[in-house]
Amino acid sequence: MINRSDDEIRFFLLDMFPDLRDREYNRAMVRVDRSRDDGRLLVSVFTSYDDEPHPALTFKTLAEVAAFFGTDSIDAGERREGGCESCDYGSEYGFDLLVGPKA
Repeated sequence: MINRSDDEIRFFLLDMFPDLRDREYNRAMVRVDRSRDDGRLLVSVFTSYDDEPHPALTFKTLAEVAAFFGTDSIDAGERREGGCESCDYGSEYGFDLLVGPKA
């Protein structure tokens, strides 16, 4: 696995979703968590509020992520966390990636 800085990861992933990055409201966000005991990175890409579109993984996107990290050991999952019942504040909609060394 290629060791990338948090900023490299953020800029790479945000560049994959320019239509979400450039929105004035409800921009795409990237969170990188390196605190896992198993040595894998948890990378979350999401928008707030239940407005469409949300960042979504495609085969092409996942192949680009694998090449960027230099690994084929990536687990992907949908991220849907609701927020406030009346206004959805604090919600997150998108996907999570668990990235580890080559299997």
